[in-house]
Amino acid sequence: MKPVVFKACVVVLAGILAGALAACVNVSDPGYPPCIDSLDCDPDQKCNLQTGYCVPIPNPQAVVDFELIPIKGSGTAETQIPEQDLASLKNISDVPLELATAVRVFGKVYSPEAMGGVPGNLVVNRHPEIVSRRLVWNIAVNESGEFKSDEVTPGRHDVLFKPSNRENFPQIEIVGLEINGDTDLTLALAYDRFPAEENLLDQDKLLLVRGQILQSQTSPHPVTGIEVEAVTDLGLRTSLVVPDEQGYFYLRLPMHRTMESNGNLIECQPQFLDITIRPVGDRRLPTVEVKSVELEGPELGIFYLGEEPIPYSLSGMVVDTGGNPVPDCRLRFEAENIGNGTYTLEIKSRSTGEFSTNLPEGTYQITAIPPLLSGIRMETATLVLLENTPDLIIMIKNRFRLTGDVTDSEGNQVADVIVRAKRLWTVSGVEDGLVRTYEGITKSNGTFSLPVDSGRYNVYFIPPAASGLPRQRPKRVYITDSDKSVAVTLPSPAVVQGHIYDKLGRPQCDVTINVYSSTETNAYLVGQTISDSPEDDCTGAYAVIIPAERVTKN
Repeated sequence: MKPVVFKACVVVLAGILAGALAACVNVSDPGYPPCIDSLDCDPDQKCNLQTGYCVPIPNPQAVVDFELIPIKGSGTAETQIPEQDLASLKNISDVPLELATAVRVFGKVYSPEAMGGVPGNLVVNRHPEIVSRRLVWNIAVNESGEFKSDEVTPGRHDVLFKPSNRENFPQIEIVGLEINGDTDLTLALAYDRFPAEENLLDQDKLLLVRGQILQSQTSPHPVTGIEVEAVTDLGLRTSLVVPDEQGYFYLRLPMHRTMESNGNLIECQPQFLDITIRPVGDRRLPTVEVKSVELEGPELGIFYLGEEPIPYSLSGMVVDTGGNPVPDCRLRFEAENIGNGTYTLEIKSRSTGEFSTNLPEGTYQITAIPPLLSGIRMETATLVLLENTPDLIIMIKNRFRLTGDVTDSEGNQVADVIVRAKRLWTVSGVEDGLVRTYEGITKSNGTFSLPVDSGRYNVYFIPPAASGLPRQRPKRVYITDSDKSVAVTLPSPAVVQGHIYDKLGRPQCDVTINVYSSTETNAYLVGQTISDSPEDDCTGAYAVIIPAERVTKN
């Protein structure tokens, strides 16, 4: 059997990145930790991108953001209260918080036919008052096109309709819709009447466009087993269609409207399309993406899928370093330059660790993704497939270990702290879609040990309520090609107390209170609690533990 030696390409990229960073730094070590961004630094530091080291933040502001989430049916809505300077308050033991009144939004999505409706999903996306914390409501639209929600928060929103029938309908979006908290909102979304396919040249406003897909310039015949869709330069999806017997496809363009401050809706016509041609069913064809196709008229032109490579069979076994089979291991095969596009296929190893498939001729990156609880790490390798390959052995190693210890501000070890490591990207920052979360808990001596894959992580430290300690801002950790150890000091605590009311001054119970510390790009949870839930009278009282630095005067 022919073994494949796995060496994660992310490790190589991380090494290149680190080298490039070092080459740009021509200053002496200032005595602070090195960094790639500010998440590598302590809460009172930021990353100096020119030097590559953490530096102190002068006079950090004691500013937090509150997010209030009431129970359903209370008549109140999720509420964001940004930029509260707790250090300016005389008494953090009496901080009142007010919930917004929920708005009832209802209406209908109309089809081009008289009185007809279009089913689907309505996404109501409120512009954030807290950085990166958008409030989103997914509202079902029934078969008659009707929808209703009683829980929307007042404010400025983007409304996106995603139709169930993608073959006949594109998306509709309204940007900047102001929802007032005083009255219900009746919302009507309507499709324009799409022209007949034979009347493409008679359109006043471009609603329907046509293109053709053929195999290649040397073999200009239609291709079966494919579907086509596109995304406009405004970020909206067209209809999803299958070409006809001559290879022609007709895309219905989405509708984008922007609401001005005076309440007028302005129609925005897209200028470009990013077209995606992909296989359906079991067809082993490339996915072709054509970027920035200009919408100068209804005719898009001819697109070529490319010559079909020779298919070869591939089979083998996934094993660990001891030669034991690895069952249910996902194998992702990705290749560039297959025809005029890319090719991706994902399969699973059987209970015996064996796998088999057919792939077009080409050079593949194989990503092995073992089950989360297997103890074996994700890895990648390159395979050049030029012939039938019946005995491929994929050998993968044990996961790396993320270890460390957690102490309080006085150096005491803290037990029972939940340590949650969330993998976001590869080490180099590439989003590979492999988001995984590993969780453990600190021992009596404050130490922890988690099995992890290579990648870039946010690691969260959540102390037990009985400790009286606040959360630490997540720590950015890079796992490259070895185990990693970190030391974490939880900040000193402070307690913010008060009561939660609605607009009429009535106390509100069972409300979740999230407290965030925000940077220019992200908001990080530093405190969480729930207002009281007594059996008799509701007082709306709450008490939340946050880092003491957030209430310290500068």
